[in-house]
Amino acid sequence: MQFVRNFDDSAIVVGWGVSAVLLTDAGERGKKIGAALWGLGAVVDWQTDIPAIVDDTALIVIDCDAFGGIDAGQAILRRMTGEGTPLAAVLISGDVSVPQFPEDRDQPVQLRGPVSVVALRVGFEHALRTAMQTLAA
Repeated sequence: MQFVRNFDDSAIVVGWGVSAVLLTDAGERGKKIGAALWGLGAVVDWQTDIPAIVDDTALIVIDCDAFGGIDAGQAILRRMTGEGTPLAAVLISGDVSVPQFPEDRDQPVQLRGPVSVVALRVGFEHALRTAMQTLAA
């Protein structure tokens, strides 16, 4: 793993080379989320339509508000991964009043939108905690 300290308004690298699919629109909010993921060290595959997941994807990040809210984001995630397929995921929505960091890896992290870089970092680390522990070993 690579760690980089940066004291300006950008993220701190915590997951160098992690493959992430970002599902969002092409708006300013989506650009900020993509830049923050990139700043965390992720290799970001930016999608505006629901993609098929490829085998090397480690994380799915969905900007749910671009598709109709948290319920739409959860439905999209189920469609992308299938029922019971564990894949680290972060859902971002203004519908989320309290961020959720479930212990069950099959459940996505839910963050309140618009998301800050700090909140995204915490969600990123929590969603990928199993993979990051493996990398650190």
